[in-house]
Amino acid sequence: MPYKKDFTHHNKRRKRNHDYCAPWKYHFTIEKDPSAPAFSQLRIKSVTPDGVSIDLFAIGKIIENAIWEIPLHNQNLKVLCYIIMPDHVHIIIQVLKQLDKSVGNDIRGFKTGIANKWRKLVNDTTAKIFLPNFNDRIIFSHRSLKDVIAYVQQNPYRLAVRRCRSEFFRKERHIFIEGREMQAYGNLFHLRNPFKYALIVHHNDDDAIFYKKLQDCLYYAANGGIVVSAFISQREKAIRRQVEEAGGKIILVSDRPLEDKSKPARHDFELCCEGRLLVVSPIDYLSLPKNEHPPRSQCLDMNSFAEKIAADSPLR
Repeated sequence: MPYKKDFTHHNKRRKRNHDYCAPWKYHFTIEKDPSAPAFSQLRIKSVTPDGVSIDLFAIGKIIENAIWEIPLHNQNLKVLCYIIMPDHVHIIIQVLKQLDKSVGNDIRGFKTGIANKWRKLVNDTTAKIFLPNFNDRIIFSHRSLKDVIAYVQQNPYRLAVRRCRSEFFRKERHIFIEGREMQAYGNLFHLRNPFKYALIVHHNDDDAIFYKKLQDCLYYAANGGIVVSAFISQREKAIRRQVEEAGGKIILVSDRPLEDKSKPARHDFELCCEGRLLVVSPIDYLSLPKNEHPPRSQCLDMNSFAEKIAADSPLR
């Protein structure tokens, strides 16, 4: 059974059964090697979306020039947006026509070209720039390209918030999501992430369906997406463990809002402090009786809410 405890996750970053030669839009994230110099630095005038900007260092300017040259190397690719952060790069690329080779080949060529230019500049043939591999997020038709571009462009602001206002990731707040008053604890930026997956494992799901949902969750975990779920059933909890082990990010729809000045249990609290978890719970659940297991009607409501959160960027 694929959900037994001995299941091992190999952190495969490409999505199974997806044609990476076909015309799609992709959000690529490429991470800096620890030995490489910073690509850029933040310039913070105020901790607001318009008050934070990026200054590129020498290597950052080489990366920017290489991004501009991507369509010159392959006319079937179009760069829609990019941001060069101090320790990683985001690029949104559109594949205009069917490719002969996977778009990943172009990303690998992009990385190799930058490394060669930098090695020549610093006269060091062993210098490293990027970590091996890269993350990809497929922008399917139900995603809003506008939301994805905004998410990329707001990277400097989110980094500034993490540096200057760390309490943002722990403080309990009252917010409205889909017109419903919620209690939230953890990383509220998870709600802004356009790459969210609603995990619901039904009792009649066979092993093949369960395994596909597990692989989808691990794809999101490996590529910076968010898994949204109430994690009610044992099989959903088993997937949560795999997602956490893979370093994934989670929105947990909880059946129990926290009392005033209370904190989540130790495990969830530590994930919140790491910025990997957001716990949300409708305020109206406070009026429901507290049971060891929520009733079926509440479970269905929690699952429905998880789907609504995953469907969009619902913070209002």
